[in-house]
Amino acid sequence: MYPFIQALHVGNFKLVLGSFIVLIGSLLLLRRKPEFMQSKGQRYFTLAYMILVDVQLILGIALYFTSPTVGSALSDFGAAMEASRLRFFALEHPLTGLLTVSFAHLIYRTAKRNPENHKRILTYTVLSSIMLVLTARSLLTE
Repeated sequence: MYPFIQALHVGNFKLVLGSFIVLIGSLLLLRRKPEFMQSKGQRYFTLAYMILVDVQLILGIALYFTSPTVGSALSDFGAAMEASRLRFFALEHPLTGLLTVSFAHLIYRTAKRNPENHKRILTYTVLSSIMLVLTARSLLTE
């Protein structure tokens, strides 16, 4: 069961990373200032992205409780904090994943509700950049 969930987690991550186009598009929109997040297509794309991030979280939670690496780290947590690989999978990776999911929801909410178009695009871009840095951080094991 663990290898299947892990394969789904990796595959879904590729879809989430493929949605990097959202950030690039928002950066390009800063120059033209069109109506951002006003069309149904833009809102549905962002909502689909948020759903992919939520699925990634659910798969990550399932992996956390079925992983032999995390299981050994949780059996002796003090010793796991000294080993970088165990610390990464038991603490750092899940924490940055939770922060990334929080930022994804914050991005959608603030971009959707901010009345001024330029501020909406700027907020979306800044929060997306922070989220991408967190995502990149969650991939580094050492």
